Amino acid sequence: MVTTLPAIALLVGCTTVLAANESTPAKLIKAWPIKPFDGTDRSRTESWANLSFVIDTQGDVTDVEVLSHSEVRFDEDDFKRLIKMWQFEPAILNGEPIDASWLYTVQSKKMFDGVDNGTIKRGFLSTGEQIQAALADKNFDLVRTLLNKLDEHTKNNAEQALNHWFKAQYYYFVEDWHQYGHHLQSAYALSKELPTEYRIKLHQNTLHWFMYTREYLSANTAINSFYGLGDVNMDKAIFLKAKKQLAKELNANPELHYSYTLEPNKPKLLGLSRYSVQIKTQEPLTKAQLRCRYGVLDVPKVSENRYAITQTEANVRCGLLIKSETEQSIEIEQTGQAIRL
Repeated sequence: MVTTLPAIALLVGCTTVLAANESTPAKLIKAWPIKPFDGTDRSRTESWANLSFVIDTQGDVTDVEVLSHSEVRFDEDDFKRLIKMWQFEPAILNGEPIDASWLYTVQSKKMFDGVDNGTIKRGFLSTGEQIQAALADKNFDLVRTLLNKLDEHTKNNAEQALNHWFKAQYYYFVEDWHQYGHHLQSAYALSKELPTEYRIKLHQNTLHWFMYTREYLSANTAINSFYGLGDVNMDKAIFLKAKKQLAKELNANPELHYSYTLEPNKPKLLGLSRYSVQIKTQEPLTKAQLRCRYGVLDVPKVSENRYAITQTEANVRCGLLIKSETEQSIEIEQTGQAIRL
């Protein structure tokens, strides 16, 4: 199921094909704390949300899409209103401002009487250890019971991250790949909240998942995040070797095919690894858009249920954002020139 790269499969980050004096990314200049979930003052419950939004040529936030969020009460409209109050300097390409995409995870955190709320409770960790032991024994009935128990005690973002991690392990064993990917990526969005031993395993599994699904740009971005792990010391040669291996595998797959089931009004963002993209749908999409570091492009509809676009090198590092009002299955094909990793 998993593609394993030697030497832990680490790479270095993407580089842009544009010279430094020709482009300047968007820059956040003023932000305000935002609580995706506003619980009672004494509640330990915290919250998070993973977002994609557009920064227009005036530096204003527009077109906010919530990709995932904590499993608590959530007022999406109010949350989007608050995000739109943030202020940016627009991205600049060839001396002109240009629309740009921004991917961001917002978290709310709490303190009580000056004490950090981020500690994972001992009882929570004890239940987690029982889950891991039950998984090793393949006692899945017990695992489900323990996961339900864990939900009752999941409060702060660190516990939410670990809860998603344990659920990802369970869904891996029962081979439910949709739920595995969902919980794995939710845990990854909160990876900085996890203890070191879990964080390293999570980064490795996230890389392997993106390699298995052939989402090479996402794999590159995920592995680049190893640089943020201050307690992991990796030789640069390992990163360079793994990057070369990743590029080799991308070049060996000139056609990349994906099948997804879109849930109603739940957007999906796919990192693009090749420049030409075709989408086949059952019904028209409410949104099909390339969201790039320099440029935001609507994907043209070329027939009743088919969309296609070929991006240019100026739009390097793009994500394909798709959204549907109804549940439907879609197919995506990527061809043409491979992006530069």
